[in-house]
Amino acid sequence: MTGSRPKPDYARRRADPPFPAAVRLLGRTIPLAVERRTPHRERRLILSAVTGAVAKLEAEHRAGLLSRADIECLASLKWFVFGRGRSGQHRGAFIFGVADVKLTRDPDYWSAALVHDGMHARLQAKARAYRDETRPCNVQIDYMRRTGAQPYAIEAVERFRDSRSRQRKRTGEDY
Repeated sequence: MTGSRPKPDYARRRADPPFPAAVRLLGRTIPLAVERRTPHRERRLILSAVTGAVAKLEAEHRAGLLSRADIECLASLKWFVFGRGRSGQHRGAFIFGVADVKLTRDPDYWSAALVHDGMHARLQAKARAYRDETRPCNVQIDYMRRTGAQPYAIEAVERFRDSRSRQRKRTGEDY
């Protein structure tokens, strides 16, 4: 048979209208991709988390609240994926997992998660150990303190950073 093979149903593609194909973050265009089988309602939930986090980060950047490390971490994220499982980062793509988005669409949470996973992407791009949570958590905690996050949220990240069993559990989960 000649010609190109059809893409499998689970392949990722750009977000369909009425969803935007990309968002602007710190002067860069970040493409959005979505799994084909993701229902419309779930896409809308994820899009609200994406746009809320991006708007918060843009406002903080204009106010001079983002550090050089924050900006470098965010620059390491090359695209955003609407996923069906848990959130995470893989090769510069931040996956907004619907399981996590259903728990919270709080822009404070998602902007801090982007900084955290941006550090993972930055380390991964430099061929360094990116599974270790110490540096990403430290950058995230620093960002959260500077931008006025709630103390309980900062304490939760500190507990995660200091608990190897929680880290092992999280890295073993499906994205």
